[in-house]
Amino acid sequence: MHLKDDHMQNSQLKPAYNMQIAVADEFIVTTDVFQDRADFGTFIPLIEKYVDLYNQYPLNPVADAGYGSYDNYTYCKTYGMNFAMKFGMDKQKRSKKYEKNLEVKVKYINQLTVADVC
Repeated sequence: MHLKDDHMQNSQLKPAYNMQIAVADEFIVTTDVFQDRADFGTFIPLIEKYVDLYNQYPLNPVADAGYGSYDNYTYCKTYGMNFAMKFGMDKQKRSKKYEKNLEVKVKYINQLTVADVC
C-alpha cells in the first residue's frame, strides 16, 4: 500500500495496513487487517467475519461514506440489514453548486436532437 504522506518526496512504497474494527454497544466485536487502502472493499469481509463469530448478521450496520458502494448496499439488502451508509458523493450532491450544474446539464441534454446524438 502506498501512503499519502511522503516526507522524502521520492514516492517510496512504505508498508501500511488498513485496520478495521467493528463495535457494538461500545464493545469491540471483531477486527481485521487488510492491505486494501480503500474502505469500501473491506466492509463485506468484516461483516462475514462477524457472521462467522456470532452466527447472525448485524441488524443495523453503520459506516461512513468511505464504505458506500453498490456492492455493499446490495449485500446489506440481500441479508436483511438496515444499513446506514452515505454514498461517496453525498455531500457534493446536496450542495447548491451541484444542483445548479445539474440543471444546466439537463437543459443542455433536453436541447439536443436525435441528429446531435447520432
